[in-house]
Amino acid sequence: MLFLVSSGAKSFQISNLFSNQLAYIVLLSLFLCALGFIVGAVGFYRLSKITRHLGFFENFAFSFLAVILCTILSYLVPNASNALSLIGNGVSIFYLHKLYRELSLYTQERFFLSGFRLLLFSFMLALLGILVQALVIIFLTTAVILMCVALGFLGRAFLNFSQVFLKA
Repeated sequence: MLFLVSSGAKSFQISNLFSNQLAYIVLLSLFLCALGFIVGAVGFYRLSKITRHLGFFENFAFSFLAVILCTILSYLVPNASNALSLIGNGVSIFYLHKLYRELSLYTQERFFLSGFRLLLFSFMLALLGILVQALVIIFLTTAVILMCVALGFLGRAFLNFSQVFLKA
């Protein structure tokens, strides 16, 4: 261990290996995000065609486009990256809320909107626990439990929706 720390060449090789793995992880996550966007866009487009309600596809696409646009702008204007990230995520949350509200109104399934609101509340609770750093374990444990409940609500709503509306 002491030899690795004292030797500059070995340290450089370890650092280079770490940056290569980090680049691989970043590229893999970007690929998975792009794949998720494509699959989601195709799914919501088909859903919009079936239901003849284009708002589903528009809200889904605008939620991703807001984040993508603000990310590109943050690379062009690095001094404003935090503000642009906050704006992009806020606009994305707004359009996702509209999407789940429309899904709830269209399907008469209350779990879409309540699950999304509970998921959003649990994210805010986790963020509050991290920022305050007082009773972090309690905040994060509560947030994780609420996230699981919210994902259960959303899963139940999507399952009911797929069984009732897509088989017709």
